[in-house]
Amino acid sequence: MTRLRLPAACAAALLSLTGCSDLADDTYLPTLKQDPMATWAPAGGGSPTRTFEVGYRAGGTFEGKRRQANLLEVYTLPDDAAVTTAVTAGITAAQAAGWTATVTEGLLTKPMAGTTADLTIVRSSAELRAISVSLTLIP
Repeated sequence: MTRLRLPAACAAALLSLTGCSDLADDTYLPTLKQDPMATWAPAGGGSPTRTFEVGYRAGGTFEGKRRQANLLEVYTLPDDAAVTTAVTAGITAAQAAGWTATVTEGLLTKPMAGTTADLTIVRSSAELRAISVSLTLIP
């Protein structure tokens, strides 16, 4: 009897752990992708040099951290003036699409999917002639 209890207890523990990692919710990433800023690109930017997307995970990771839905695109531009122009144009396009500027430069917000989404349009780094456009939704 004791030999059967140990494997049964181990199996129960494993099943309870798998319940901690919920499947990704497919509603938030598609909601972000429907926003006009998900397809916005700076003039002269061409295709993004880097892209990243992740869906929201309701139960979080194994460590208990929530993972938000996120879209990120990085565009490399020919010079510093183009970067400055692209950031300004991106913020203008975002405001036209219903995003509201915050007190933090380059950060905008918009009601979406019952919560507030964040949009950042910033220069990627001082060394690179690139901007990053990131849409984030944490339900």
